[in-house]
Amino acid sequence: MSASDAESHNDAGLSQSPTPVECAPETDPTVLVVDDSEYMRRLLGTMLAGLGGVRRVEVEDAHHALDVLRRRRIDAIITDHKMLPMDGLAFVRMVRRGIDIAKPDVPIIMLTGYTGAELRHEARIAGVSSFIVKPVSFKVLRASLSYVLRRSFEATACIMPDPGPSS
Repeated sequence: MSASDAESHNDAGLSQSPTPVECAPETDPTVLVVDDSEYMRRLLGTMLAGLGGVRRVEVEDAHHALDVLRRRRIDAIITDHKMLPMDGLAFVRMVRRGIDIAKPDVPIIMLTGYTGAELRHEARIAGVSSFIVKPVSFKVLRASLSYVLRRSFEATACIMPDPGPSS
């Protein structure tokens, strides 16, 4: 699948370009990246750093992610679909149950290499907010994160600033 095909499968509403609003330092969102691939964690971490104004926490599995969610406020989660020992869907279900988690309605973006309607349906039922189909691009990540944060921070309208044209 080409990068443009992957972008067309994204649920982030790319056709709408929100007016960027810088987040004040006290409202910079914290994003939890959950992926068992060190390469993907580094890639996503680098992309998030490129957005500016985003704090990030990176963990290698769902169990560590649940520990983080019990200890700190997280504004959005980016999780892989296929992970071990707990996959992304099981992780999403646990988050949505909200046991010992301060914000069980936290927006969750799922990364996946699969584009099937059945997976999307199952993930939506579990509580996934948005999808990014691999390979992930900076443009798609920014749009998806802006979309879920905008929906989550309705009152503050805190979205990622547009860094200008990307290559």
